[in-house]
Amino acid sequence: MSKTVGIEQHPVLSPALFRARVMHLRILPKRERKHQFRYSVFRLWIDIDTISETLRQFWAVGHNSFNFYGFYERDHGARDGSNLRPWVETLLAREGVETPETIMLYCFPRMLGYEFNPLAMYCAYDAAGVMTGVVYQVRNTDGDLSPYVVNLLRDGSRHHADKDFYVSPFIDGDQRYAFTLTTALNRLSLKIRVDGRDGLTMIASENAEAGALSNRALLSLLLLQPFMTLKITAGIYFEAVRLRLKGAKFYKHPGNHGRYSHQGNGHNTNSAETLSARCNEVRETL
Repeated sequence: MSKTVGIEQHPVLSPALFRARVMHLRILPKRERKHQFRYSVFRLWIDIDTISETLRQFWAVGHNSFNFYGFYERDHGARDGSNLRPWVETLLAREGVETPETIMLYCFPRMLGYEFNPLAMYCAYDAAGVMTGVVYQVRNTDGDLSPYVVNLLRDGSRHHADKDFYVSPFIDGDQRYAFTLTTALNRLSLKIRVDGRDGLTMIASENAEAGALSNRALLSLLLLQPFMTLKITAGIYFEAVRLRLKGAKFYKHPGNHGRYSHQGNGHNTNSAETLSARCNEVRETL
């Protein structure tokens, strides 16, 4: 039977490797042109309370130490090397999410010492295995990070947030995100629609399937995609050149650690008081 995030039980509450297919579709304003690309990735799915115990089982993975794969606490959360749970719990509590029983992190590992996570997700579960909240931690290539926090029991698997953070130099700050996060059996799907003053700006999606987190799987992926995280960063710059050549307008970094000063915090998503008629129209088109 199909499972839906935030409503029914998620089937995977143990460590796993997710293999995913990512798609980006960009609409260039005032031009009847589109820019689209796809690529394959894989991600760790790990309980943040048992990171050390989990990773020590795998010879190719280092925990806060160099190896073929690596996981460093300083790459995530507050980025100061501290325990991740208090950081996640504090953000969730601000949106009314009760202290979760389990928090699973969906992220890229370091590979050969290099780390870059454009988007990582902290998925919170109650004692019954129901996903109650999510923290999307967004990062740009300038090293800035911003969390978008959602109470799934209140807002549902479809939720919205104003764009308050500089991600792409080809998208201005006057945008609104519409997220759709779902699961079915051992699959995870995330769709992000971005709308601005001129209508649809971009659609991004990631469709992933869970597999065993094992030495054999890690070795196989190391041989197939040894420079995955570096390739992601290089791909961002490559696609930026293509967009520029297609005439996309360039927007400068706003400073202030990537935050737009003219907007609110952007983290209170999908409250009934803030949704406009336009956002309702966006929901219908997803």
